[in-house]
Amino acid sequence: MDSVKIPFLLLMLLLAKCDSCPGRCQCCLNDICGDYFGYNQACKDGCKNGYYQPRCMWLCSEHCQYCGQMDGVCLICQPGFYAPSDECSNACEYRNCACAQTDCDYCLDGFYDVSQHCNSACSKGCIEEKCNDNGSCDCVEYFKGNTCDMCVLGKYGELCNNDCINDNCGCTNSTNCISCKAGYFSSLCSKSCSVGCKNICNNEGHCSCHSQFTGSNCENCKPGYYGDNCTTPCTNGCINGTCNRDGTCDCLSNFTGARCETCVVGHYGDSCDKPCGLGCTGNICNKDDGTCICEYNYKGAICDICNDGYFGIYCNSFCPDRCYKCSSIENCLACKEGFFGLDCTHQCSANCLGSHCDKCCGLCTDGCMDGFTAAACNDKCDSICKACSQTNSTHCLSCFGGYSGPSCKCLPNCQCELNSEACNGCTNGFEIESKYCKCNKKYCVDYLNCPSCLNDSFYTYNGTCCECSTNCRNGQCVSEDQCLNGCEDGYTGADCADLCIDYDVNCIKCGQVERYCVICESGFSPNTESVCARQCSDTCFNKECDAKTGQCLQGCNERYWGHNCNNSCHPSCISCLQENGTCTRCANNSLISFGDHCATQCSETCVNKLCNDTTGQCLQGCIRNFYADKCDLECPSTCASEPNKTRCDNYGRCLHGCREGYKGITCASATSTPKSDASVGKLIGGTVGGAITIVSVVIVIVVFLYMKRRKLHKKPSESGNQRAFRNPNPFTIEDQEMHYQQLSNRHNTTAGAQQLSVRHNTTAGVQDEAYTELQTNNMDYELLDI
Repeated sequence: MDSVKIPFLLLMLLLAKCDSCPGRCQCCLNDICGDYFGYNQACKDGCKNGYYQPRCMWLCSEHCQYCGQMDGVCLICQPGFYAPSDECSNACEYRNCACAQTDCDYCLDGFYDVSQHCNSACSKGCIEEKCNDNGSCDCVEYFKGNTCDMCVLGKYGELCNNDCINDNCGCTNSTNCISCKAGYFSSLCSKSCSVGCKNICNNEGHCSCHSQFTGSNCENCKPGYYGDNCTTPCTNGCINGTCNRDGTCDCLSNFTGARCETCVVGHYGDSCDKPCGLGCTGNICNKDDGTCICEYNYKGAICDICNDGYFGIYCNSFCPDRCYKCSSIENCLACKEGFFGLDCTHQCSANCLGSHCDKCCGLCTDGCMDGFTAAACNDKCDSICKACSQTNSTHCLSCFGGYSGPSCKCLPNCQCELNSEACNGCTNGFEIESKYCKCNKKYCVDYLNCPSCLNDSFYTYNGTCCECSTNCRNGQCVSEDQCLNGCEDGYTGADCADLCIDYDVNCIKCGQVERYCVICESGFSPNTESVCARQCSDTCFNKECDAKTGQCLQGCNERYWGHNCNNSCHPSCISCLQENGTCTRCANNSLISFGDHCATQCSETCVNKLCNDTTGQCLQGCIRNFYADKCDLECPSTCASEPNKTRCDNYGRCLHGCREGYKGITCASATSTPKSDASVGKLIGGTVGGAITIVSVVIVIVVFLYMKRRKLHKKPSESGNQRAFRNPNPFTIEDQEMHYQQLSNRHNTTAGAQQLSVRHNTTAGVQDEAYTELQTNNMDYELLDI
């Protein structure tokens, strides 16, 4: 039997042609063999296709591609056959199908629908012409749809590579559009549906509208709105609140701009019915809130408030001196620093910290300088205080000489209880409480023995050095009982322990040995017996005077002058200079004081005829169309005029532009002169110039003849009647011409020029007449001797 099996096995091995594995394992998968399932040299990972048995030595059945390793049952048929359970005996009959288990397991590439034996081809629009069993696939360029069987918009043809007439068209040929891209219409899909369409439009463009659109094609905005999406409201300036699609409209009054979005010049607000502030530069302000750039004499967000130092309807009137904010000349709202009072003429106390006091009563607002207290800082702190509370003169805020505590009773270098201020012990190396903790060994020349002290500021005591009394001048002493250089002001005695006021209550400095008073307290001065008995004059401001001379220190009360303020000002003056009695403020504020006791009237062109009583400067500004400090200059006639408004500012600058034909800030320059006018001007100028030349020659001849005659008939001495003019110096024709031109420019009147020209054409008698006429017209022109 064995002799029969061996040749059979050898035959099977030869047929297998599996020679990768050693020994009897010739057809193992992955060429791995070993002990497995009780066999030696068995295939552990299974058999290669077509073989089975533990060592993979047997062939699977015919048409079977893969069978079970142990039992040989067919699991997968070879291509072209199916039904492994029937030993793959059935051949496949559908060419587009892949069959294995059944007659059509799945479709070959390029076909789909297994239920119909894959008789449907995938679309040419599918990538690699492969598709899923339902025909769906990913599309190549220019195809679309679930099965990629349609061309994208703008393309047609079998391969969708031909162009329609435009990209918005779905076509069957280049011009036959059968559908349009969403948002387009017309036979060639060339027109866009209105943005107002809620969804697509028909071939006429008709559609249903979004809420803010109207019209058959939804091309118009609902009334009151405009813009691409009809969401922008028409401006308040549009008549009836309606506007075109671009927002343009017809404007209501006070509105301007293409969309009536801005106010006309000079107005602002939602309805443009509010006038811009008077101080807005160029009368231009922000449409919404009226803010603008202010002219120099205005302030505030809308430039409707007078700037500091100005008041009046046009804020062109100056506040009084020392008043930086006022509503009228009489009503000063805020004073300049250091002044107070209704008209800010009173000075804050010199004792106010920072010279700050309230406007009403001069009360110090920031506290007092060291040594002073009370609301107006006119009282002195308790003598022990260097600085004290403004409401309590005995409550010290700081002390002299290193003392501390609210009563300055805690000695320097002492440890005091909080409330008692009694010295409980010395600190910082100081010692001997009985000597007020002013002794310290560090002041000794020799720290151990202390034979002497470092300098004259100390004296020796019980092996230490103590500070000299602060009452000793310069703090120097010989011993505890003897000062070296005398006493500080206010003290007397050998040790300077006694007070001058103990001998004279008003004395602040006295002799050290003979106790006579040298300097008295403010308000008193030493008499012949060196006793402080003489009080300052009641006419001194705050009754303060020099302790030696009695001269008032802070000036005089109103209506008094002189060193001791014992002279009365002139009855027409409210106040005058302390030095010479010159009026500084007039009782009648329509008068001016120029050293003439308020006898000069304010200018007629000052508002209410009120002016500064020393300078003549108008206090409430100028009447309309006048300017300068004294309102003695008229605004240029070339300035443009506005109803009820002045033509220029306080510097002569035109406020409303120039009249036609002029330019510049004062409108002094002509823009251009027509040729005809220029010719006439030249002709007239030439004629006048020629006439003036002739007249000048005649005047020279007349003057020459007159001078010659005077020289021939002149007597040795002249009487006063022979002086035709006030100035003894000769006055030439050239001088007269120059002076005439100055006066002509100043007065700017034809009458003045005519009056002056008379002087060039008259003899001495006529010149006197011209002088009288000039005096009548208040022209300051000095006559000359000829």
